[in-house]
Amino acid sequence: MFVLYGREFAELATRLGKKADAAVVNKAAQEFEQATIKYGFDYQGGYFLRAYDAFSKEVGSSRCEEGKIFIEPQGFCTMARIGAKEGLGRKAMESSLKYLLDDWGAEIVYPPYSRYHVELGEISSYPQGVKENGAVFNHNNPWLTIALCKEGMKEEAFDLYKRNAPAYIEDKSDIHKTEPYVYSQMIAGPLQCQLRRSQELLAYRKRHLVLRCSLGRHLRYYPGLGRAHYQALPKQEIPEG
Repeated sequence: MFVLYGREFAELATRLGKKADAAVVNKAAQEFEQATIKYGFDYQGGYFLRAYDAFSKEVGSSRCEEGKIFIEPQGFCTMARIGAKEGLGRKAMESSLKYLLDDWGAEIVYPPYSRYHVELGEISSYPQGVKENGAVFNHNNPWLTIALCKEGMKEEAFDLYKRNAPAYIEDKSDIHKTEPYVYSQMIAGPLQCQLRRSQELLAYRKRHLVLRCSLGRHLRYYPGLGRAHYQALPKQEIPEG
């Protein structure tokens, strides 16, 4: 994000005659890009890393046990054209479509975390496929759509757009449980439908999800629906780094 909007800021500064400010920001953006190319791309997995934790361990890497790939860096790093000359954006888009895409869009992380990680916190506290732990978040799916456009993958971009655009999923309203003109905040991922539906799990979901839902913020999957109502695309396994 800093590289993308830093360079846009520098362009505005140049037009306003503030060339010194533009030079400082462009230099910082260039350094940030080079650091990302060197330390922020998983060359074995073929996509951008999510982060490094407080213990300097990779987050969102093919070398991780879970949470191997995240949507956010794929979208924004590609939008920022980081490593474009090296073909990194194209590789990140191909990996995103391979690992993150399901019937309803691109999931935020794959595979979701199955246990709590103290170094990661909240994301690993949700059940698999819920909220930040593997759901389809509709606010960051457009980042991937734009990134696909940047890479010239127009058919793939339009396909992703149609997977959760209200105008294209009206025929699935009985499953989606939203009004025909509304984007939901999130759509539960496929692993949520495979969990044991214990009373404790249902109570957890009711406390932390259902009561937070307002107009336009509804889950596609809820306790009254059986697994037959969900059809997920087969997922690819990410090889260990």
